Parts: sequence; structure tokens; C-alpha cells
Amino acid sequence: MALLFSLVFGRVEPVGALLSLGLGSYISARLARRIDQSFEFDVKGLNTLEISIGLFLLWSFCRHFLYLIIDGQKSIKTLIKNNLGDLPLHISHIRSFQEGPFPFLNPSYSSDYLRYPFGMNLYSSLWDSLGVPLGSHMFIVGVACSLLLLVLSYRLAGWVSWVCVLLGGGSAGWTFLQNGRYLDFQKDLAWKNIITSMWVPQRGLLIGIPIGLLLMRHFITVSRSPNSVPIQRMKLLGFLWGVLPFFHTHSFVFMSLFFGGLALFYNKWKVFVLHLKWAILPGTLWILYATNFFQGASVIHFQWGWQKSFDSFFSFWFVNLGPVLLLFIANFVILSARKKWEELKLFALLTLFFFFFQFVIFSVWDWDNLKLLIWVIFGFSALAWSTWIKELRLWQQSLLAVVIGLTGAITLVATMNGQKSAVTIFEKSELFEAEEILMELAGESRILTRPTFNHPVSFHGKKLLMGFSGHLYSYGIDYGPLQSKIEDVYLANENWQESLKALDVDYIYWGPSEKREFGAESKAWMDVLKKVKTVGETSLYKVEE
Repeated sequence: MALLFSLVFGRVEPVGALLSLGLGSYISARLARRIDQSFEFDVKGLNTLEISIGLFLLWSFCRHFLYLIIDGQKSIKTLIKNNLGDLPLHISHIRSFQEGPFPFLNPSYSSDYLRYPFGMNLYSSLWDSLGVPLGSHMFIVGVACSLLLLVLSYRLAGWVSWVCVLLGGGSAGWTFLQNGRYLDFQKDLAWKNIITSMWVPQRGLLIGIPIGLLLMRHFITVSRSPNSVPIQRMKLLGFLWGVLPFFHTHSFVFMSLFFGGLALFYNKWKVFVLHLKWAILPGTLWILYATNFFQGASVIHFQWGWQKSFDSFFSFWFVNLGPVLLLFIANFVILSARKKWEELKLFALLTLFFFFFQFVIFSVWDWDNLKLLIWVIFGFSALAWSTWIKELRLWQQSLLAVVIGLTGAITLVATMNGQKSAVTIFEKSELFEAEEILMELAGESRILTRPTFNHPVSFHGKKLLMGFSGHLYSYGIDYGPLQSKIEDVYLANENWQESLKALDVDYIYWGPSEKREFGAESKAWMDVLKKVKTVGETSLYKVEE
């Protein structure tokens, strides 16, 4: 709906946003029960252990999303450093959609369209355009999606998924028993806390993981007993599979490989094809768009061991996963002893993917494969829960939960100390100056700024010639020549005029950020270009054709 109305109005408009939210909510409510009955959740059926873990996680989610944006008197801050790079990016997308034009340009690289999975940010942009404060709608959406995460992960694997995926923190946190200090024991590990490193900072996961949980549970069910699932539900879940990459690419990659593996292991190709018929159109459209019809640079590469895990395989994974790893080894032993051949097939498939993602990296950043590996942990958790853990007595389950989740729980407590450790993202004075400078500029105007992750121009949704180099690198964009020309202009090197012409921008922004980076002294181009406006320490120059 949001895409359709953006096409009609040329951008996200309040009228289109209101219609999109209303119609979208109505259609979603009608389809929810047909898609999966997992949305029906009986809280009264939970035991003391499940209520305790669930409330702790819900409290953690509320705290982190409450302090996601701290709107102070002089600056805008955030609770944890993991938000520093990602949060300004998401804000720029949310605000940029309201500036237009449609199809959406990349606000961090205005020479091309936005090929990042923007589904979640487009949804947030609807609320933003209606005047809901940024911090408020990001908090509400974050907590609502967190509740969805808890419900759907519980349907898949009980409290085991909560502990193994959201709280699993390896063996590092056990030093707490020696010194009693609350620290983020996972910050220096490869396997970081999922909530603080992914769930809160990377907003595509807010709907990507819930959709993936629905699909994983459904794919396992239809691969083992297809007759138990109505055809209508298969078609709807197939379509949901196809739209998943609009929100989160890594989850789409895993679900596609996983469903294909299930079809192979259980010989259920007809079921696979039935779903594929409904997924292929939206999935193909996104892949063609995201890759610019396969002209974009590939980010997939091969290496020996994720995060060099194969240098010392068992010790690496014991430090990073600790009791979680031992739990899954125990799971294999129990399944083998009980001769659960169907479950062992699934265990073998998950093990295959665990090793596969050690070698095949689906991103420029090696660490991003964690977004694939968490799905393996979800799958292992489902097996452990359904085959033997739920048969244990409550005190045995409680002991197991403490052993597995202690490190993650300590990490979350250590990162929830309110504003004491908050870090600054934007200075209010720079934001106010940028707002005054930019208010009359067209949405498609291309602006030359200092390439950085938190430029005030990006906060207001305007199109930067080049944003943060780390983001461009992750997209596979060769930004080196572009950055060199930007430096030529801002430093007023001999060839600055040729570089400026090659950059093809509409305006040059000269504010506190640029002065800190390139020196506050006057530049040669300031005598040549027309100064459009000056507010405080910030000036805007027009680049004539």
C-alpha cells in the first residue's frame, strides 16, 4: 500500500500514509489467522520459568527502545554505541521517503536508487509523516515487534529459543561469578548479544525475524506432513516468503536455502514448488531491483572460517556459544539414542548450514553472517525443545536456562543503565541550522557534504552525494574516486573545479562538520559560487550548471 501511494503522490504524504496504515491494518488482521495460528497466544499457559524469562526480555526491549533516541536540550543521544552508525542511517531513510521523489533515491548515495531493504523504514516513515514524534513511533514499533518476536519464537521452540538466541552469550560471562561485575561480556566476542547488536540497531530485523519464524515453523511442518496444512495457508506463506527480502535480505537467503534443503532431505519438491509459485514474483522483482539487474558488485565471498573460527574451531565456538554449543551436541546424542530419524534429518540439515556459513560469507562484512547463523540456532533450539527439553521437570529446565542465558542476561543488565552511558549522535545547534538552510530545497536536490555517518543534512532526509563510507562499502560501492573528488573540492585543491563538475551536485554545504574536517578558513570556491543562505555557522552554496 505504501509503495502504491508513494507512486501516486511521488513521496510519502500524510494522506497516503493514513490510507496505507488503515488499509494495511485491515488486510493484515483479516489474513493473520489464515497465515498462521501462532498469533493466538495463551499467556495463562506459561509456567513460572517462561513468565520470568519473558518479562525480563520484555523489560530489556522496553528499556533499549525507550532510550533509542534521547532528545536532550543540546543534543540527541542514544543508549548504546551499536546505534551510532545504524540509527542515523534509518532516520535518513525515514525522512527521505517524505522528501521524494519516487522511486526512492539513496539518501547516502544519491547517484543511485535505494537498493537497501527499506520495508521497515518505509513503514516508520508513514507514522513520521503523520506527525508522530520520531522517538515515540520508533519505540512503539520496536516494542510491538519485540512482542511478536517473543510469541513466534516461543511457538517455534519454547523458552529455549529465547535463551539460546536472545540470551546465549558463550562462556565469557562466567567471570561474573569471580568478580561480581556487570559488564557487556560479549562486546569483544564474534557472537555478540543479538538484542544489542542486531535487534535494536538494525530495524529490518524487526519484521524480518518474525516473518522468518513463521516461515521456518511452516516449512518444517509442510516438509514433514504436508497434508496437515491447508492449501490456502501454503499460498499465503509462499507470498510472505517472496516479500521477505523487502525487509531483510539475509533472512530471505536463509529461508530459501532452508526450504530447498528440506525439500531435498524429505523429498517434498511438489510442496516446495507450490510455495515458490507464490514467492517467485515479489522475490524476483526485489532481487532484480536490489542488484540493478545483476549489474551491482557481488558481496558474496569465500573464506576459511567465519571470523577465523577454523583457527581453533571448538575453542572459538565454546567461547562464543558455550553451553548453547554443548546443548546441541547433547541434542544429537539424545536423538541418536532414541532413533529419531526424521528429527536427525533436520539436525543434519542445520549442521550442514552451520558449516556452510563458516565458508560462504553473504556480505562484505564477515560479521554479518551472524544474521544467517542465528537461524541455525533457532532451528537447533526447536529440535531440542520439541524432542526432550520440554519433557524435563521445571527445576531442571530452570537450571538449564540459567546456565545457558547467564552471560546474555548480564550483558543486557549492563547496557541498560539509562542515560549514564548514552552517546551523542547529533548536536541540536547543527540540526537547527541545517533545518533552516534546507527547508526550501527540492527533495531530489543533491548536496555535497562531509562524508560521515551522522551528518545533520541526512537527519532531515535530504540527498547526500556521499554519506558514510562504511555503509557504501557494505553495499559493494566503490566510493574511493568519489571521496577523492570531494576532498579536492572542500580542500580547494588545484583541480577543484574539474572535480566539482564531475560530482554533478546542486549545492555545497559548509557547516561545523565540514570545518572540523577540512579547516575553517575560506576556500577558493566560496568566491566563485553563489551563497544561497547563511544560518549561524552554516552556509549553503549553489552550484550553477
